[in-house]
Amino acid sequence: MLNASHQTQPVVVTTPQGKAHTATVIFLHGIFQSGEKIRQTVGALLGDELRFEHIKVMYPTAPVQPYTPNKGKACTLWYDRYDRRPGVPEMTDSVNEVVPRLTAIIDDEIKNGVPPHRILIGGFSQGGAMAVHVAYRFRHDVGGVFAMSTFLNDDSAVYTYVAEASNDYKAPLLVCHGISDKLIACEWGRAMHKRLIELGVPSEFREFRDVGHEMNRDELLQVVEWINKILPQ
Repeated sequence: MLNASHQTQPVVVTTPQGKAHTATVIFLHGIFQSGEKIRQTVGALLGDELRFEHIKVMYPTAPVQPYTPNKGKACTLWYDRYDRRPGVPEMTDSVNEVVPRLTAIIDDEIKNGVPPHRILIGGFSQGGAMAVHVAYRFRHDVGGVFAMSTFLNDDSAVYTYVAEASNDYKAPLLVCHGISDKLIACEWGRAMHKRLIELGVPSEFREFRDVGHEMNRDELLQVVEWINKILPQ
């Protein structure tokens, strides 16, 4: 039984502009944020809400829970970690606790008639890492993953699962990172990309000059272009 701070918050949804809803994007926020906040941030950068003719965009909010690097103070986050560095052990049990609420969203979309290969999951910062966990450890059938300004721990369970996966299909991955990111180094995102490439994941890595730990308009436009390529009308 989840305690009050872990109760599921409403998922913010942007409906398709057209009549037909044939695909879904699940967009996960970073630590200290919410589904509504990242929806607003994306909209402000693009000059309008992230909206497609045929794609529903969903912005879940992470549970409020203690965050060890924040001296144990509670905030919205997908999972806890010992430190914000790839060299420390991954708190995989913490990752696993929140996975059911995200796979439930995917299952509901499938029940509503959207095939799994027409569902993408992605996010910014810890949201991007969470999306990678969901897709490559628990829902191998999704259509793709995008991860912005994020990293995986060197001992991440993702690498083990992908290495041992019996299925040939591996969802395509788009990794984006600001070169000037001082919170999560660009080299950490590049290292994740390279390791997953070595394990057979069809991954693209794109870096952005003069961009720190933030989303950037040019970056988002490239993500939108990638989404339209993976999920055409």
